[in-house]
Order: sequence, then structure tokens, then C-alpha cells
Amino acid sequence: MFLKKKRSVTILGSCCSRDIFEYLDKASYDINLYIARTKLVSQLAPPYLPSEDIALSSSFQRRLVLNDLEKAQWKDLRASAGDCCIIDYIDERFKLIKIRTAASSTYITKSNELVSSGFLNGKDYSELQYESVNGKWTVDSTDLVFYLEQFLRNILELYRTKKIILHKAYMTDSYISGKGAIQPFSKAVLANNQQVNAMLRYLYSYTEEFFNKYHRKFMAIHLCDRYLASETHKWGLSPMHYQEGYYQEAAKLVKRYFSLSCTDF
Repeated sequence: MFLKKKRSVTILGSCCSRDIFEYLDKASYDINLYIARTKLVSQLAPPYLPSEDIALSSSFQRRLVLNDLEKAQWKDLRASAGDCCIIDYIDERFKLIKIRTAASSTYITKSNELVSSGFLNGKDYSELQYESVNGKWTVDSTDLVFYLEQFLRNILELYRTKKIILHKAYMTDSYISGKGAIQPFSKAVLANNQQVNAMLRYLYSYTEEFFNKYHRKFMAIHLCDRYLASETHKWGLSPMHYQEGYYQEAAKLVKRYFSLSCTDF
């Protein structure tokens, strides 16, 4: 009798990708590394070494904030490369912080956890957004492609594209209520969704073009056009907290990916 190998998965993205594994056999799949609440520009910036503790009761949340501040992602990725890497860009929705240091400045992610920690209190910083002019996206007067290509090259140093799953997660404009009715989000949420989704389309499209340019195969998951958000989601109502069927279908695709790629592991 042969023991079935447990597949190790690295997630560089958000709960949109992590929650897929709630619908997969835990005896067969293991999330060996989960990197979230960090924008790609922040990941590529110089580290910010905090002199104070991060005031969060959750050790998981503290780790997320510290990883973003200290830029520990690449060290962790090199030490814990899994059988495949799932990437989604949902956490690019957060604002970027340009924070002053003793020597110069660096970038960090304005995640909800960072704000809740009070870390920014008394700090010298400014808030930045990705900006689009005539289809070209920039941040702090720098072409976003400069950062995106560096990010993708770093990933390809660790993973062949055939071991990458690009999870094209987006913000949804409607949700299923607890009573089963379809409801639109508020006008403010819809306006934000439009801006975020335009940025996400650009990031996903450029990533696909970058991989295809080198004739490299990879898997993409795109299901947002078939599902809505859910008011009964375990993390609460949000445009990127989908119906249960979304995760069930995504789980089937991940399982199929591993079955088709089994000779590579």
C-alpha cells in the first residue's frame, strides 16, 4: 500500500484563496505558508524595523503586520517553497503608506490590522493610491509595471509557472442575503469596487501576458462572473467574501490541477 503524498501549498494573496482549502481534504493538502495583508510595492521596499511591539491580541495578525513591515516574505518563501503557489491580488485594495525613517523612507501596507494596532500614531507618513491615466497605472510617480515585473521575476526564481495558480479574485457588486435575496452593495461600496476591479484587471492581465510572453504554462482560476458575495459568510459580509459554491468550484479546480500535475511532484 502506497501512502498518498500530502500537497503543500503556498498562498501569496488573501482569504479568497485560503478559504478554498476549507473545501479540500486536510489530510491531502497543507497550507505551508500564507502571506497576506501586504501590497506588492511594500514587499519590494526596504524593511521598516519597528522599535515597539505591535499591539494586537492575535498572534496571527501580529505576524501579518510584522511580515509587511520587516519584508520577511521573500525569506519565508525561499525557506518554505511549496508544491505550488497560489497568487491573488485582492489585498492590493489597501492603501499604500509612505513612511519616513531616520535615513530615508519606505513603503508599508495600510491593512486593517496595521490601523487597529495603532502603529501609525505619531508617525510621519503619507497615504498613496495606485493611479490610472490613459490605461497606465502608477504609484508615487513610478510605473506600477516596474514593481509588478520585479515581483513576478522573484516568484519565477522560486516556482516554475506550471506550479503557479493565478486566482483572479475580484470585488462583487451584489450579495445573497441571509434570506436568499439578491441585494446590491451601497453606492459607496460600488464606487470603490469599480476602482479596485479596474486595478485588479490590469494586474491579472499583465501577469498573464508576462507568463505567456515566455510561453510558460500556468493555471488561472476565474469564477467571479458566476458568483456573488454572501451575507452569511463566516468572515462577514464583504465584496470579496463569496458564496459557498464559489469555494467548492475553486476547490475542484485545485484538485484537478494537482491530479493533472501529479508527475511533477
